[in-house]
Amino acid sequence: MKCPICNSSDVERIEKRYVNEKLIERDYDCLDCLTIYTTKEYVEWKSIPRIVRETAYIRVCDAILSKEELQEANLKGIRTDNVKARIRNGWSKEKALNTPTYKYKRYIRKARENDILPQTFYKRVKLGWDLETAATKKPRKKVR
Repeated sequence: MKCPICNSSDVERIEKRYVNEKLIERDYDCLDCLTIYTTKEYVEWKSIPRIVRETAYIRVCDAILSKEELQEANLKGIRTDNVKARIRNGWSKEKALNTPTYKYKRYIRKARENDILPQTFYKRVKLGWDLETAATKKPRKKVR
């Protein structure tokens, strides 16, 4: 079994559940990307059981994230660990998957050119400054 996120084969099976006679759920822990994911295996019982179809999804808190949803988020520039952290911090699934993480990238670059630390830029934005002013207005000199 390979991890659906990082394609690593370094995984451990944590638990196996028989949901009903046609469905088996298995929880796996990827030791490389530290992701816990669940597979659903639909079984066809004839003389020898055979796995018909396998799907994978990731469970974070109460949200269930499919592999396809995470791939779409990655295409938008949102990393999987960002999505999981957002959900753990109380974001809705839709907001976590669709809100870009690179909103301030250009302004942080401009702030660094003006000798403004990123934390100063973020503090100014949090205080209500517009992005351009927060990135360009030089900080006051400290008097000691």
